[in-house]
Amino acid sequence: MTGPLHGRTVPAGTRDSGRMRVDGTRLWGAGLATALVAELVACLGVLIVGGVFDIELFPPWKRGVLSGMPTSAFIVLAGMGALLATLILQFLVALTPAPLRVFSWIMVLLTLIFTVAPFSTGAPPAAQIATGLIDLCVGLVILSLLSQAGHSMIRDEESFGSAPLD
Repeated sequence: MTGPLHGRTVPAGTRDSGRMRVDGTRLWGAGLATALVAELVACLGVLIVGGVFDIELFPPWKRGVLSGMPTSAFIVLAGMGALLATLILQFLVALTPAPLRVFSWIMVLLTLIFTVAPFSTGAPPAAQIATGLIDLCVGLVILSLLSQAGHSMIRDEESFGSAPLD
């Protein structure tokens, strides 16, 4: 059985597969760009907090994984978070029917977790607030940039890699 599609006939079974694919090269390019932007946002946050407000983000305190961590490691972790988010998005495209919706939920929840997590440490309150705000900004940057990249790169499997049918 065949059906018309822009003047051509294609087998009916191939028209509405419902499967989605992503252009992996462009997605990872967007992921690398997002990692750079996330690191720059974290760097800007560190500069504002330390230079303008004279708050030490990770002073040594008695408990907590981040106690005494250098700010350079914090900045690198922001970029690694963006790369991990890119990997999550690629897996979601392959495994779920609504990948961008699920990705958005995952990123919002992870952003909230990382925003609230500093308040469970023994750091001074100013450092807790500053770290939480920087984490919030980095999470929102990753969410917005990768969601937009996903919208432009995810397509139906049948249209993936094919030339226009005109």
